[in-house]
Amino acid sequence: MDKNLTADQRKVLVVDDESSLRELIKEILEMNGFHVQESSTVDAAIKILGSDRIDLVISDVVMTGKDGFQLLDKVQKEFTDVKIMLISGYNEYINQNIPVEIMNKPFKPFQLLERIEEILED
Repeated sequence: MDKNLTADQRKVLVVDDESSLRELIKEILEMNGFHVQESSTVDAAIKILGSDRIDLVISDVVMTGKDGFQLLDKVQKEFTDVKIMLISGYNEYINQNIPVEIMNKPFKPFQLLERIEEILED
């Protein structure tokens, strides 16, 4: 990712099969200047990644159909310039051998924004 991009030039893809959470994250990000796309499935997210420049994917882990780990694998293999952040309401994923940190739900907007900045600056 180009570290010189301002927040209003950065594109985030939010992937979650729970529409209310997806919309909430989208609203938080847009209020802070991010361009946001959203998807309710991994397959739709992959299509977006293939057709648009995305800087960061925020994906729930547990979803109907394919899960966030499958999306993580695909992003790391085929979209290597894209950063990914996983979120989950299930604590059993903490401290497992997963190549990215998982942010636990629920979280406060400032916690989400801080984590996004850390990931994008890395």
